Amino acid sequence: MQKLFLALALLILSSSLQAQQDSAVVPPYKRFPTVPPLRLLETDSVSIFTKADLKKNRPVLVMLFNPECSHCQHETGDNQTHR
Repeated sequence: MQKLFLALALLILSSSLQAQQDSAVVPPYKRFPTVPPLRLLETDSVSIFTKADLKKNRPVLVMLFNPECSHCQHETGDNQTHR
């Protein structure tokens, strides 16, 4: 009975240890605090958006859409009409 209890306790302990996240892993926004160089073709197919066009000391979120994906086309179409 003690062996069964010990085996069950070790199984529960090992599963809980395995579920813990590694605290040494630093999130990407802290590892790379600056925006990397970028060149994006804007929707007018002429203008290029670069890192220099970003406002200084403001948070940045870059969302890229695949122009060949129907879901992405629908999403970008919705975003342009709500401006």
